Amino acid sequence: MRMYVLQAKLGEQITTQAIPARDTFNAKVLAVHKINANYVSDKRYAKGELSLKDPDGKVVWKIAEVVEEKKEGK
Repeated sequence: MRMYVLQAKLGEQITTQAIPARDTFNAKVLAVHKINANYVSDKRYAKGELSLKDPDGKVVWKIAEVVEEKKEGK
């Protein structure tokens, strides 16, 4: 097993989770399960930047932060 790291960042708030996986594909699948389990209770997973790093520290998957547009007049 190799140890991958899932990081969720929103502004200055950062959280990380270790993901033991056989390979990068397996780590991505497990990361999706962790994101689905946390996105309701933790806005970092719902709107923040998500990245998955391999054991060497290389980013193997990244999702950009959700930017909400402000409506004029409100």
